[in-house]
Amino acid sequence: MSESEKSYSVTEIAAMEGVTAQTVRNWIADGKLESYRHGARGNHRVTIGALKRFHWTHLERFAYRVGGKQGVLLSEINQQRAANWFIAHRPDEAAQRFTVELMDDDGLPVEAWTFTPEGQVCE
Repeated sequence: MSESEKSYSVTEIAAMEGVTAQTVRNWIADGKLESYRHGARGNHRVTIGALKRFHWTHLERFAYRVGGKQGVLLSEINQQRAANWFIAHRPDEAAQRFTVELMDDDGLPVEAWTFTPEGQVCE
């Protein structure tokens, strides 16, 4: 790790990923997510580089489309994680009611979820 590379606590990584801190600790304990110990208490810290490597190595990739924009979402996806991810990482797109379409390898929608700006699933 370079001295200038920012690192994050287990709690911060959990919030970014929409999972519990225990899930992040499990990823670390299982050797899936690299971390280093920091401070007198030896708390785990995770760099963005380590998080990106984790994404590419251990999480599925889903193509998505939101409001006409397309991209790839790396996640163990479910409705709530999709909502949390878009609210955290695409706040402008999630500011109104938004729909996440998951697409197959041919770009055809296989599932779609619509959410309120608070992340609640619309029926």
